[in-house]
Amino acid sequence: MNGYRIILAIVLILSFLLSCAARSRGVYHLVKEKETLTSIARTYDCDISSIARANRMKTSAELKTGSVIFIPGAKEVREIIQQPGTAVRKAAPPPPRQEEPPRDTPAAAPREETSPPPKKISLRFNWPVKGNVSTRFGPQSNGLRNTGIKIDAPEGTPVAASESGTVIHAGPIKYFGRTVIIRHGNHFTTVYAHLKDISSRAGDIVTRGARIATVGKDEQSGTPCLHFEIRYKNSARNPLEYLTDAR
Repeated sequence: MNGYRIILAIVLILSFLLSCAARSRGVYHLVKEKETLTSIARTYDCDISSIARANRMKTSAELKTGSVIFIPGAKEVREIIQQPGTAVRKAAPPPPRQEEPPRDTPAAAPREETSPPPKKISLRFNWPVKGNVSTRFGPQSNGLRNTGIKIDAPEGTPVAASESGTVIHAGPIKYFGRTVIIRHGNHFTTVYAHLKDISSRAGDIVTRGARIATVGKDEQSGTPCLHFEIRYKNSARNPLEYLTDAR
């Protein structure tokens, strides 16, 4: 009898882990003008009901331009090309203005570009908060790839804009809670996730060092921290190569 209970417990645990792994795979898609749930599902070869269920929306829901939706099972961000009566799938890098939310489980993040930004670009970014980097950019010991860095800081610590720019997203994102995304010059964007409070809104023009939010907690680990990304043409870059030495 005890052996049966042990086997049953193992089966339940494995089922839970597999469901979590499946749920973590996918990409985030920034909805552009005239894109529909149907055209997006067709482009990603994904069932409409799966996308609706992952984003807690109805299959008949109208998508709002500028909103971010999660595409379960997708391996890369795809460009939706509208043609009469159909949506053609094209595996291509997303346009410069398309921003993706960060992932602490980077298996779901789009692939990185191997080519560096042009040498003439020499932007330097300020640290958004002061603290130790507990998770670095790139491959992790668990086999996943992190698209940013995790900076440990007390909950409620002010988060500052690393560079001047325009806020293009300020609100909750699946798996990351409250998130702010800022567009800068030269096709750069910065992402700030796991926030407690947000003091900026989409459309705001912020200056370097301006307060945009406060540090919150990682929803998975429950530890206070900031997930921070620097992206060039929507491809994740190592923030430590762009941040100033001063903190």
